[in-house]
Amino acid sequence: MNNLPYGGVINWKLPKNKSVHDPSVHHGYRHVVAWGVNMGSHAYYIEMQCAEAKAQNAPVDAIFLGGSEWGPQEERYWRTYATLTESNPALAEEINKYVEVMKDMEERKG
Repeated sequence: MNNLPYGGVINWKLPKNKSVHDPSVHHGYRHVVAWGVNMGSHAYYIEMQCAEAKAQNAPVDAIFLGGSEWGPQEERYWRTYATLTESNPALAEEINKYVEVMKDMEERKG
């Protein structure tokens, strides 16, 4: 399908031989994975962000948890793909490419 330069993080093996594109790791939060891959995050960090999104019942199109956990300057909330499409359509398109690659990987695996 797409040939994206994601540097392999989407396939890095986590404990129990899982990858961030595995539904049991991302819990349906593909956009969180796509954002993390695009930003160059490590697989373990992406896994933690997906678990946090699940625990907080984040919107299904969440991309990252914004704000500061160290100060009250900005309230923490989940930024979403929907708002990204409005503020930065080109970046949203890149994120969507990763999401589509993950869907393709899941279909081939399933």
